[in-house]
Amino acid sequence: MLDAIKFSEELSIYTTKISDIDNEQLSKDLELNCNINKNLIKGDNIPGIQSDIIITSKNIQDLEIKIIKIIKDFLKLKDDYVIYKWYWTYISDSNNTLSKYHNHVTNYNIEYSREIPQWSLVYYASFPNNLEGNDGMSLFQTKSGEEFSILPEESQIIIFPSDVLHKPGLNKNSTKKRIVFAANVAILDTNKEYSKKQKSLI
Repeated sequence: MLDAIKFSEELSIYTTKISDIDNEQLSKDLELNCNINKNLIKGDNIPGIQSDIIITSKNIQDLEIKIIKIIKDFLKLKDDYVIYKWYWTYISDSNNTLSKYHNHVTNYNIEYSREIPQWSLVYYASFPNNLEGNDGMSLFQTKSGEEFSILPEESQIIIFPSDVLHKPGLNKNSTKKRIVFAANVAILDTNKEYSKKQKSLI
C-alpha cells in the first residue's frame, strides 16, 4: 500500500518500500544494461548516465511484477487493464556535477508512444552515502514554483504525476552510486483508436 506525501495543495507524491529484491544484484544488472547499450545517454551536458532497459534478469523481472501490482492497486484497475510502460535506468556517481529540473511529458518522453505518460516512478536500487546538506535529495517543484524535497532510501519506490518538475540531488562525497529503475506509465483506453488505418492503393 502506498503512503501519500502531500507537499501542498498542488502536489502529492506516493511511496512505499518493496521487499524481497536483491538490490546488490539488481544494481549490477542495471549497470550491465548500460555497458551493453549502444544508445547510452551521457555527456558533458547530461546529468549522470541514462539508458533504456534493454536486458532482463530475474531481479528486473521480479521488480517489474511488484511495480505493476503496486500500480494496479494504486489506480484501482480492473483485470482487463492495459498499461503502456517505458523503463530506463539512471546512474549518478560522485563525479556527476549536473542536475536539472525536468518532467516526463516532453516530446522526447512521448516519442515512443501515442499516449502521454500519466505517472512516473523511481525505484532506488542503490543510494549514496556520506551525504551532507541537500545531497541525495529528490526534489520536486510545483507549477507555482514551490520546491519540496524527500530523502529516499534503498528499496523505496516513489510515484508522481509525469508532468511534475523534479530532479535528483547530487552525491559529491559518496562512495556509492545512485542507481534507479525508472518508468513512465499510461493507462490505455482500449476503445480509443491510437493509429488510423492507412488506405491501400491496391
